[in-house]
Amino acid sequence: MQDLTVREKQVLAMIGAGLKSVDIQNALQIAPMTLRKHRANITQKLGLRTSGQLTAYAVGLTPVPLKSTSFLENR
Repeated sequence: MQDLTVREKQVLAMIGAGLKSVDIQNALQIAPMTLRKHRANITQKLGLRTSGQLTAYAVGLTPVPLKSTSFLENR
């Protein structure tokens, strides 16, 4: 597994935080194709195969804010 670049780590953190692609593009001021390439590079470097795996990995690295768990109270 290769090391991620600083930008790839930023993208991974934003994915884990639940940002939509358009929000990541705007925040980083990058084109849609650039974001796709970053996502593909991250997926390849981490040995993942799907965008679902990428999202699950990113979420696992990102702490969940307490307010995001409020949906559990209704269970």
